This record gives sequence, C-alpha cells and structure tokens, in this order.
Amino acid sequence: MRIIGFILMFMLGISNIVIARRLPPKNVPGGLFNYRAFKLPSFTIYCLANTIAFLGIYTGVFPLC
Repeated sequence: MRIIGFILMFMLGISNIVIARRLPPKNVPGGLFNYRAFKLPSFTIYCLANTIAFLGIYTGVFPLC
C-alpha cells in the first residue's frame, strides 16, 4: 500500500505541475483565506462543530497509546 501511495503522490505531483488553467485567476479581496466570513456567528459555530466532529471521529478509532 505504501508503494501505491508513493506512485500516486508522484503522478499527482507531475500532473499538478504540468496542468494548464482554463480560466484566468480572479482577484478576490482577502486573498486565499477570507477572515470576514467568520463575522457571521452561524458560520463560525458551523466550522467549530465540524472541526470537533472530525477530531472526535478519529479519536475513537485510533486511541492514544
């Protein structure tokens, strides 16, 4: 399985370097991460709940030794 993972990483790395964009990049205010979205309390609670749920799923599967 490890060998297949390295083959996939190598092939995806090549494809990400060689691929051409179809559309020109958009100039979005705030750059890659938009901090203004977290001013909405509902969105902030949603993000925190998803993070805690994601961490909770894998904590039970892989207990600490």
